[in-house]
Amino acid sequence: MNLTPDPFLKSYADCRESFRRYLGLIPKLWPSAQLNQRGLYQAKDLTIDWIESKATTEKKQVLIFTLGEHGIEGYVGSAMLNLFVKEFLPRLNPKDTGLVLIHAINPSVNPDYTLIDPLLNPKKPVN
Repeated sequence: MNLTPDPFLKSYADCRESFRRYLGLIPKLWPSAQLNQRGLYQAKDLTIDWIESKATTEKKQVLIFTLGEHGIEGYVGSAMLNLFVKEFLPRLNPKDTGLVLIHAINPSVNPDYTLIDPLLNPKKPVN
């Protein structure tokens, strides 16, 4: 599976799509892995997505990884999950470790965010 070359994606939709593609990799180690969704606000484009799987043999532990609470934290969370899947997921033992990977818990798409972005994320030090 190709992981995202640039882990810092530009939109919530891109982050969610990247998250959903992990289901192409995870079942190789956790065969019962499945993608689940919970729709929000009657908007079919806003969902809480999670991938979960039980340990394959003995239930000793479970790893819970969430990307962020809101849409904006999801960009960094998506990059961190990309690193985790690439570097650390193969080191886990699926025989005794279950997984719960959760995309944004409170997803939101706010088209007006670009209006306040310069205030929240200044390009130079604030005087």
